[in-house]
Amino acid sequence: KYPSESVADGTSKPVTFIDDKGNNVGTGIISKNGNSVNVKNIPYGYKLSDEDSEGHSTQLLQWPDQISVVSDGSQPATPSYPIDNITDGSSKSVSFIDNNGNVVGTGIISKDDNSVKVKNIPYGYKLSDEDSEGHSAQLLQWPDQITVKPVNA
Repeated sequence: KYPSESVADGTSKPVTFIDDKGNNVGTGIISKNGNSVNVKNIPYGYKLSDEDSEGHSTQLLQWPDQISVVSDGSQPATPSYPIDNITDGSSKSVSFIDNNGNVVGTGIISKDDNSVKVKNIPYGYKLSDEDSEGHSAQLLQWPDQITVKPVNA
């Protein structure tokens, strides 16, 4: 019996993608539809670490918060991120998503001087993957949705 079997049909939640070095390489959404569990937004250049030749992955059946990914062979030796192709000075609206997949606010993401800044994070929340220096790998994906968690979590 897998944990996903006790999850209600139609349920979804954010997940973090972790590479073979333990680095956060992006965020996505895992969802249950019928008897299958699907994941969206696997970062470019990665595939699920345990994906078989038919595209199945047993780690999804665990209904995880983190999903292991490995290079799919398409990545250049020097990683590039979607943000690398965004013009300096660009900005766009984003939705902030909590760990239940609910929208808890909207804000603005912008690129200035090769760094990405985010404005209007809802009060009481912080970026889900923010490190001790305030960096967040999910911002490098130039996402439409940003995963947040309560500040005191």
